[in-house]
Amino acid sequence: MNDSLKLVNEWAIKNMVQINPSKSQKLNINLPPITINNEILNYTDNLKILGLIIDSSLAWDGQISKLCGEIYGTLSMLRQTQSLIHLNLKMHLIKSLIVPKFMYCSEIYMGCSRSNWHKLNKTPTYIFEKLHLPRIPRNRLLNLPPSKCSKQHMNGFFVRGPRLWNSLPVGLRMLDSMSAFKQSCLTYFASQKTQN
Repeated sequence: MNDSLKLVNEWAIKNMVQINPSKSQKLNINLPPITINNEILNYTDNLKILGLIIDSSLAWDGQISKLCGEIYGTLSMLRQTQSLIHLNLKMHLIKSLIVPKFMYCSEIYMGCSRSNWHKLNKTPTYIFEKLHLPRIPRNRLLNLPPSKCSKQHMNGFFVRGPRLWNSLPVGLRMLDSMSAFKQSCLTYFASQKTQN
């Protein structure tokens, strides 16, 4: 890791970009000390990168709490204008102000814990229905959202995610342990890759 960071630092110096070690952090995931410019990076239990809060256990507690706070804050502001705007405009505002908050990096943290999923499920149902993300028994196949013609839509998480889930063997989907599920998925996808 330090060798790679040394190369990054050399590139930065060559291109007149300065890396600030005091603003750099290392997520506490049992790695040896990491240095930039001979300065040891601080350990942290969570860090924020491009608005995504990552914690060392990948439980996504901070991200889900932030997401719920942002959504309820936006809903609170919209409630103040509910008698002044038409229903179509309300739905447009929800689609433009709230749905993107759910969608940003959702591919990463949708495997969160039950308690975090419960927090997300407290979101008003009219918003959740727009997302096609109902928590369902793992043995069921997911329904694909209505298809659109654009390549971007067809390659998006909400189309590719259900397709990928539906392609998993039932036994793999039914595993109780998250760690066993992750390991089995890695093995399954590695075997699929070697077959292709």
